[in-house]
Amino acid sequence: MNNSEPASSSNAREWKSGFLACAVVLLVSAGAPRPASCSVAESVEARVIVAQNQGKADPVLVDPSCSTSQLAHALEHAELRYQRRYAAELLGERGAKEALPNLLNALKDREEVVQKAAAESLAKIGDESIFPALIEDTTHLNPRVREYSAYVLGRLGTKENRGVVKSLESMAADKDKNVRGEVIYALYEIGSPSSRDIFVQGLNDEEPKARKYAAIALGNVKDPAAGKALAIAMQRESDENVRRMIASALGKVGSEYAVSALVDAIPHETESVRTDIAVALGEIKTPEAVQALVGLLSDPSANVRSKAAASLGATKDPSATRALAGALKDRAAIVRRQASQALVNAADASVINELVEALGDADSTVADNAAVALVNMGELQSVHALINVIDSPNVAQAKRALSVLEEITHRPYGSDVGKWKTWYEENFKAHG
Repeated sequence: MNNSEPASSSNAREWKSGFLACAVVLLVSAGAPRPASCSVAESVEARVIVAQNQGKADPVLVDPSCSTSQLAHALEHAELRYQRRYAAELLGERGAKEALPNLLNALKDREEVVQKAAAESLAKIGDESIFPALIEDTTHLNPRVREYSAYVLGRLGTKENRGVVKSLESMAADKDKNVRGEVIYALYEIGSPSSRDIFVQGLNDEEPKARKYAAIALGNVKDPAAGKALAIAMQRESDENVRRMIASALGKVGSEYAVSALVDAIPHETESVRTDIAVALGEIKTPEAVQALVGLLSDPSANVRSKAAASLGATKDPSATRALAGALKDRAAIVRRQASQALVNAADASVINELVEALGDADSTVADNAAVALVNMGELQSVHALINVIDSPNVAQAKRALSVLEEITHRPYGSDVGKWKTWYEENFKAHG
């Protein structure tokens, strides 16, 4: 067998080795001071690069073995953007406060991947001493510098930092769409109640991301005064993801406009938005919201019906009990599970028959929930219905029925149907 490698394959392997080495080696610019190497691996790739750069700047491999000063130097002087990015990331992981000036300078890097890494590391280090520099950068000519400055301010600032809030609010009308979106998100993260009007205006922004963040922020503020603006935005919004956030915000705001806006949207909405509407209505909990949720139990989507059942359970409204009992027969198991869970603490004797029937559900979660609901109900009215199924051909139903019977009555009759019936007739039927 010839074990020699074809020349073309050998050349390809050498080219690949050289390429991989170039991808990981940091070449320091010729005009910059030459720092000591962080580490020089004893690999073919490393030796090739050293040989290729004889007489040039020493190659520095940016990796966790580098000192903080070496990383800071690399962040500002490395020619390869991915090496500068990696240096920024490592400085953030170390929490290197001594490198804060270098990371602030990196916000102005010519490559966005480096700017982003620097911003994330500044946020990770979390030193408020950088606020003045960041606030100054919010007026920088480069929109990416403004964007990432807002990013860091949003993650480090609080509503007590009035200078930070004021600076961000002044950027709300920035001509760059990404800056506006980041500003709204930053103010949302800070939780600034004074920014409500900016969030309302953000619902009209041409950039979907800004509108989405504005809706999220208004939901977080939970100011009923924003309900009308959200309701109007729900009607005109063309972006599905934004409508989902608006629906969620309406649920949290819960104003007089919320239910009607959500209900009006149901007939022409997508499954995803209808699902969010079901969740939002469950948060509002008014009689009108409950009525709308009952209607959603007939939605063509099992996901929507499931969320509607879960939301009805969250409202704890007794008027929804009968509708939930009906949902125990839904063709989708996920709906039956939520309906049975919602009925666990219902304590309504009018749904005993449906719960007893559900003891035999093919889905064990549904059947177990029905058993718990009957036990929690503690109604002796359920005894007759339970006795009727302890000899059911559905073995699982019979077993659960017997368990519930024993729990409610504390009688030791086991599966002897005759004894159960005799006991029932002697103690209940004669007095009925």
